[in-house]
Amino acid sequence: MPGYLYGIHSLKTARPDFQAVQERDPYFNDFEVFEDLDDFLDVVYQLALQANAL
Repeated sequence: MPGYLYGIHSLKTARPDFQAVQERDPYFNDFEVFEDLDDFLDVVYQLALQANAL
């Protein structure tokens, strides 16, 4: 959607690992996986700064 930098996409898989997500939906093949919420939020913050979204 125009104006949005991030969104949520959910789906069900047979296993809890991200590879199962990629097998179910190849759209996620180029995505970066974050195991730590603080690391994710740091990246989101930096990207938002670069996009002048803050």
